[in-house]
Amino acid sequence: STDMSTPNPLILFGSQTGTAEEIAKQIYERGSGRGLTLEISEMDAFTTKAVSRFSKPATIIFVLSSTGDGDPPDNATRFFGRIRRLIREQQKKKDEPLPFINCKFTILGLGDSNYSTFQGAPKKLHTSMTSLGASYFYPRGIIDEVHGIEEQTEVWIDGLWESLERTIIEQQEVNNAEKIEGETSAESSVSKPTVAKKKFQRKGAAVPTVRFNFIPNESSDKNSIKEIKYWGYERHDNSFQLELSNARWLTSSDSIKQNIELTFSLPEEFPTYRAGDSIGFFCPNFQDTVDRVIQRLSGISDAKELLDCKILDEATFPSHLKGCFPISVEQLLTWYCDMTSIPKKSFLKVLALYCNDEEEKKKLNHLSSMKGKEDFQREIEAERPSLADLLDMFPSCNPPADHIISCLPPLAPRYYSYSCAPIGENKRKAKVVYSILSITTPSGKQRFGLCTHWFTNLAIASGLLEAEGHYNEIGLFSNLPNKNESVYAFGFQNPSTKFHLPDVSELFSKPRIMIGPGTGVAPFIGFLEELHHLEEEIEKGDTW
Repeated sequence: STDMSTPNPLILFGSQTGTAEEIAKQIYERGSGRGLTLEISEMDAFTTKAVSRFSKPATIIFVLSSTGDGDPPDNATRFFGRIRRLIREQQKKKDEPLPFINCKFTILGLGDSNYSTFQGAPKKLHTSMTSLGASYFYPRGIIDEVHGIEEQTEVWIDGLWESLERTIIEQQEVNNAEKIEGETSAESSVSKPTVAKKKFQRKGAAVPTVRFNFIPNESSDKNSIKEIKYWGYERHDNSFQLELSNARWLTSSDSIKQNIELTFSLPEEFPTYRAGDSIGFFCPNFQDTVDRVIQRLSGISDAKELLDCKILDEATFPSHLKGCFPISVEQLLTWYCDMTSIPKKSFLKVLALYCNDEEEKKKLNHLSSMKGKEDFQREIEAERPSLADLLDMFPSCNPPADHIISCLPPLAPRYYSYSCAPIGENKRKAKVVYSILSITTPSGKQRFGLCTHWFTNLAIASGLLEAEGHYNEIGLFSNLPNKNESVYAFGFQNPSTKFHLPDVSELFSKPRIMIGPGTGVAPFIGFLEELHHLEEEIEKGDTW
């Protein structure tokens, strides 16, 4: 017999920092809890199947953020490229029907209205899908970080289910009608469209589930402890181990802000960059934060022991942890998990599950509720506690390591503009400039920027920088190079799509105004170097 069923609804996510991915996985888990059979994938992993899937009766939920100048995230660029190619192909077939006419979709777009390219990637996806004939089954969600991602997302997800369940039935009917039309006999039986009955309906923010369990490592070196170099793990497909060849203070010791210039040597294989591009680096968490969190986690006997994992649902296993096992809990917390960003309300609900003290449980649930919005803003958003600080605030909370690590977002790379152009002696060098980041919260607590303090500690430990008079925060990281030892960090090229000098030589004669306060002048140093090395016969306008 012929399979009459339509494909299951598909959730596709494009995520740069892990937020869109986590929301997509919560939609998947909540849909499963309602008895729906859903599929989930990052957008790039679905690129080769997209055209054939969308050309049939299909139901798609996109969860998408933007990066850079309104560009799609790294794990959605190939998908966008394939859709653009299809649009170009379709423009040549003016008399043919649009390919996605039977595709129903919706978009949950994440963004920040402080940026001029707000909702850049979701807008492009909207235009592309509708131009190919797809239509919305549920209104597009336009989420603005300024007004709080979680509250807006919850409202959108709560309204999704009725439209989704109705669309599943409609798409099945379309599919059955097409099958009947193709049958020689009108008596052919067709499957009756059904939607599984709701098992339950959540109220409020969903609690992220455990995505894996730690299990003993059974590989040949199971009794050994991996020695991890201070520069960590290669967490990006196109990252390179870069040597820090020079460091210098750009400010006097009595300056309020301390600025540093670092120079990295680039291997021949490193992609050629342009002034205006940036370079991404992976840094570790503070050792004290890691140690304090380990002391509070349950379910592990030795945080340095290499462990493997049993994946509970491949669909929701965190993308940033794929391929990293076997690994110790200490190394996961040091290099893979973000423990210093503002925690999400759904994460506070996870912590509440493991509080033995009822008052602490109530407090965490209050902070994660709509009623506790002002308290959340005052105690969490303004104070920016790390995970270690949070656990100190709730002494009875001893959560299992596997649930906490399942829910922590990925420790994101830090991006720095090149403060040079790849010309002359800088051809195989990358210079970056930064201010050492330290902020004081309303209650007087100090919070340090991870990567700026890590870079500074690396340079001082190796002897490239002198700390005296400039810097006192030695000891934030325990794994550092020895004096006069070569210094390395994993870095990768991050090209800009728009932030470059014009390629048309006639435009060089135009005057330029460059605005970049503080270390924001860094890319303009590269622009000036590019202009300085232009051929003398090219007329160059003034620069302010």
